[in-house]
Amino acid sequence: GINAEYMGIPNKAHSNMKILILLALATVCAARCPYLEKIQGRDVCTLEGLLEVGADTTISGCKCVSKCGATIDDRFNCDWCYTDGECGNVGLTGKFWDYCKFNEAGDFEKQSADLKMLYLWKKVNEDPQSSTYPLPTSVFSESVQTTFDNQLDVLPPGRIKAIHSVGAVCQFKFQASSHSNYTGLFEANAQSFGLIRLGSAQPVTSHAGMVPGMGIKFLRSNVRSGNVLALADTPGDFPPTLWNFFGQPLANRVSPLSGIKQGTLKIKSSQATKCTNMVGLSDLAKFKVDGTPVKKPNFPFLLRFESAGLQFPEEVIDHAGLQDQLTSIPPGTPLFNVFAVDSPGSFNFGSNGSLLGTIVSSSECVNSYFGDTQLTFHHGRIEDDIFLKPEWTDQLHPEDCGASGPLDAEPPKTCPSYIGTWH
Repeated sequence: GINAEYMGIPNKAHSNMKILILLALATVCAARCPYLEKIQGRDVCTLEGLLEVGADTTISGCKCVSKCGATIDDRFNCDWCYTDGECGNVGLTGKFWDYCKFNEAGDFEKQSADLKMLYLWKKVNEDPQSSTYPLPTSVFSESVQTTFDNQLDVLPPGRIKAIHSVGAVCQFKFQASSHSNYTGLFEANAQSFGLIRLGSAQPVTSHAGMVPGMGIKFLRSNVRSGNVLALADTPGDFPPTLWNFFGQPLANRVSPLSGIKQGTLKIKSSQATKCTNMVGLSDLAKFKVDGTPVKKPNFPFLLRFESAGLQFPEEVIDHAGLQDQLTSIPPGTPLFNVFAVDSPGSFNFGSNGSLLGTIVSSSECVNSYFGDTQLTFHHGRIEDDIFLKPEWTDQLHPEDCGASGPLDAEPPKTCPSYIGTWH
């Protein structure tokens, strides 16, 4: 408490002084964090500073004094930074450097899912302007390893979204089927929520159409978020022109990458995973919404997202037109029916999967500079799934992934910061 006598303040002024001090503290807090809404008895002010925008430490515990980035000497494979003092490795120029560390989510992830949603939605709505698409070649000058290793909900400073650069962000709700035999977010009757970002993987043009894609972020209490990426299957360099975002299913797996353009992207992706045409789903099964860990995770091989009825006109539009369509989606709209294919064997036999639930928007969908430039969705390696389900090794053939050799639980060449976090 405040000791008025020790401060030399007369007792009769004690109460007034307390009020003045409390008002001053409230003013400081409001200046630092303008969001004073309360949820679960806490205001969102408490999250300022907890959502660290990228790592500033390295695998040796050094402090970065530059942004993390990749360089040509290892084919832009691993992110590194210059370090403070004589920490890490000494380079040819005499400066010290070390590999960046992205696998610690920090205190932000320890918060409740509700509180994290409130904070992220505030960030999403800070600036309603969309970003732009960078040069396509920029994807090759960034480390793809960080895309798979970063646990944070935001990109490290200096990184850009080379693809999926513009989209619309909505809140969503999801309830798993009572018949589900999966665990974590997809256990029977589980109710979950989070953020979904819808957009084209590449710029929408009159001659190329669009490549519909989305990132889904399930928020969980006390642990990292669960993420899944899905894309429309547009094989080859000259796919059919698409204009209706909801016109065909999206999935976490597409046909093996082929053609010159996709083949080049495959080479880049193969630095981090042997299966370059899909992302894994096992992390979604490892924790419940309340953060409770699952002892024996069970998860599907594939998720297929079919429109739950929403359709856009089949007419030529530009990118602004697509964003107008996406931001016109009202709250309470069923977006996708989600179907789960249990295993690679089931997929190979042509299974379309069983209905797992429906994703429903629970807010308006908005353009967001934060969504376009900072909000990120962790990519899961299929190797992590195989680690938990080794029987998939015999069912998942290399040609299914466009891989050049046998598939197993070990990813290809990794960065020194990789510690098998997702196992």
